[in-house]
Amino acid sequence: MVLASGTGGVAYLPADLAAALEAGGVEALLEENFIYGSQGATRLDLVPLLAWELLGLNVEPVFGIEGRGDGRLMFERGEANIDYQTSSSYLSGVAPLVEAGTAVPWFSFGALDADGNLVRDPTFPDMPSFAEVCEAAPSCETSGPAWDAWVAFFTAGFPAQKMVFLPAGAPQEAIDTYSAAFRAITERDDFAEISQARLGVYPQMTSEAAQVALEGATNVPEEAQTYVIEWLADRYGVVLQ
Repeated sequence: MVLASGTGGVAYLPADLAAALEAGGVEALLEENFIYGSQGATRLDLVPLLAWELLGLNVEPVFGIEGRGDGRLMFERGEANIDYQTSSSYLSGVAPLVEAGTAVPWFSFGALDADGNLVRDPTFPDMPSFAEVCEAAPSCETSGPAWDAWVAFFTAGFPAQKMVFLPAGAPQEAIDTYSAAFRAITERDDFAEISQARLGVYPQMTSEAAQVALEGATNVPEEAQTYVIEWLADRYGVVLQ
C-alpha cells in the first residue's frame, strides 16, 4: 500500500427540518418520518444509512436509484427529505440549493488525519463532522460495535476510497521508492492548487498514513462485523452469505 486517496460527504436537510434541528437538536427530529433515495443498503449508502441509525432517526430508504444525483433530484422534488452527496457533487449540485434556501447542510462525514483520527473535513472546515454531531446527540454513542462499524465503512468508503498497491511480494525497496515518489508529489508547493479540481483539498496519504487508513478500513472488530450483518438483515432484509 503506497497511496490512499479519498473524498468526503455532506448530509443536508430541507429548511423547515433544519430549523427544527437548530431549535431542538437531534431530539426534535426523532419523531419525523424521513425518506431517503438510496442506491442500496450494501453500497456506499451504508455509511449514511448507518449514520441515520446511530442518531436514532426513522429513515425509510427508497432503494433502486441509479446514482446520488437521482437522490438529489428526489430531494429537490420534495420526494425525499434527507440526503447526502459526496463533496464534489455537493459543491456542484447542492450548494446552489443552499444559496436558494431550499437545502441546509447538517454535517460532513469528516476525514482522517495521518494518525487515523476522525477530524473535520478540510473541504468543509466550518461544518461539524458526524463524530461531533453524534457526541452531542443523546441518542448516539461514539463507542461500541455500531460506532466501530460506521468508522470502518466510512474509512473504506471515503478517506481510503481509492488505494494504490504494489504486487504482492514487492521488495521493500520498490515500496519505499513509490511511496517517496507519491510523497514528493503531494509535498510540492503547488500541489494543492493543481489537484483541487480533481482531488479536492483532501490529504493524499502515503507510507505509514496510507497503511493506517488501510488497517482502519479492513481490520474491523468481530463484534462490529456481527452488528452490521444483523442490522442489514433485521432492518432491510439483506442476508449476507
